[in-house]
Amino acid sequence: MDAPLLFESGADSICQSVMAVLAPEKIRLARICRRDGISESDARLRMQIQPKDDFYISRADRVFYNDGTAEDLAAQVTQWLAGQLREVADEG
Repeated sequence: MDAPLLFESGADSICQSVMAVLAPEKIRLARICRRDGISESDARLRMQIQPKDDFYISRADRVFYNDGTAEDLAAQVTQWLAGQLREVADEG
């Protein structure tokens, strides 16, 4: 499930595991401006009302840092998933 307000809505209670994807503020700012076509000041206002990273870090079971390309993030997730599959295979 992809849910930007997962914790705020309480929907995390129905999840077996929760992963968060975080990026440094400067990168988030540039991505928001590019994606939504808004000014830097509008993007900063939007970011100010969002919870800080610690909110997600303290609640998620796994945190991925998206400070590179989409391919870099996919590689992180693939590596983590491969490890999870190895653990399951070792238990079986």
